Amino acid sequence: MLAAMTEVSISPPGAADLRSRLAAALLILLLALAWGCNWPAMKLALRDIDVWLFRCGTALGGGVIFLAALKLRGLSLGVPRQQWPALMFVAFFNITVFPLSSTMALLYLPAGWTAIIAYTMPVWASILGLLVLDERLTGRRVLALVMGLAGLIVLMAPDLSLTGPSRDLMLGFAIILIGAMLWAVGVVGQKRVRWSRPTSVIAAWQVMLGGLPYHAVAPWASDWSGLAAAGTDALLAWLYSVLIGLALGTYLFYRVVARFPVATAGIASLSVPVVGVLSSALLLGETLGIRELGALVLVVSAVGLVLLEPAGR
Repeated sequence: MLAAMTEVSISPPGAADLRSRLAAALLILLLALAWGCNWPAMKLALRDIDVWLFRCGTALGGGVIFLAALKLRGLSLGVPRQQWPALMFVAFFNITVFPLSSTMALLYLPAGWTAIIAYTMPVWASILGLLVLDERLTGRRVLALVMGLAGLIVLMAPDLSLTGPSRDLMLGFAIILIGAMLWAVGVVGQKRVRWSRPTSVIAAWQVMLGGLPYHAVAPWASDWSGLAAAGTDALLAWLYSVLIGLALGTYLFYRVVARFPVATAGIASLSVPVVGVLSSALLLGETLGIRELGALVLVVSAVGLVLLEPAGR
């Protein structure tokens, strides 16, 4: 991935090349901060705000802002009719299932742990690609799977119990792990389609379509009584998730995808759980010990092996 950012040239890099590299670094830094800090923000918001209400408001607000930003850039928001079924399929897994599972897992797990487990997704997507995309089983992918599983074991093995306080931890672990795997289904499904519209437009519509189940369920499943009593910190954290975590974060990600090689965007995937763990420790006082750091190193290394694999292998 780093190699993808360093193109071979017979002449020294000029000012334009330097500006391009600085722009890439800045976008990736902003994206890592936006998405990484969203994990403790969601954890904080959920202390006072109901899960369904949180997800409903986040998807609606983020989707409207994202579509408006694209419209202001002069992009057409139309999608061919024949691609709507595929769009709804990937929206369900990418926007309905995964965000809901990550939000529910935060009710049982520390935010840093949830971020680590969630970003095992590229490992599962790589394995799923063997079945769906006829990709090869390489040694890198096998090693990535082993390292990813090792990271999960390091993180959760001391709490392998279905009784007492560990029961909640294991429930949260199961929720986010299944969510990460289903997120991989959406990612691989999106890769199979030759979309006729820009990726950013497809992503914006995914946010809107993926939020529809929340809008259907929230009116009768949400506990609205807690909203009036929600603290200022919870409401501000919710606002952060809408404006920064979802709208700005998704927009920044697809700016990276549009301007730079796709592999370059993978650097952000490596940095998000790192920022998530560190910001959760700083903002929420979560434990940051050998256990968390060991799991983080293993999972980030596993994802790096997948993302850094040379094209065509």
